[in-house]
Amino acid sequence: LMTYFEAIRGHPELARLFVVEGLAAGGPITARFDDLAARLSRILCRFEPDARLSPQSALLLTGISGGLFHIGRQWIMEGFATP
Repeated sequence: LMTYFEAIRGHPELARLFVVEGLAAGGPITARFDDLAARLSRILCRFEPDARLSPQSALLLTGISGGLFHIGRQWIMEGFATP
């Protein structure tokens, strides 16, 4: 998580493009974001990359990645004011 948030703070222009504006673009950009978010969630929950997940586990991963996305988005929008 530190790496994720350090990358956002270290590259605010790219972070804004990807995290704030990217989802509005739709199509392949949104699909790529969803894939990366799912990978991050699997790492955090220690699921194997190719493991078959139950519907409940898949939904949990979606919630985790969504939460991280919204925290990052809010942090960018407030200009990284909260430490």
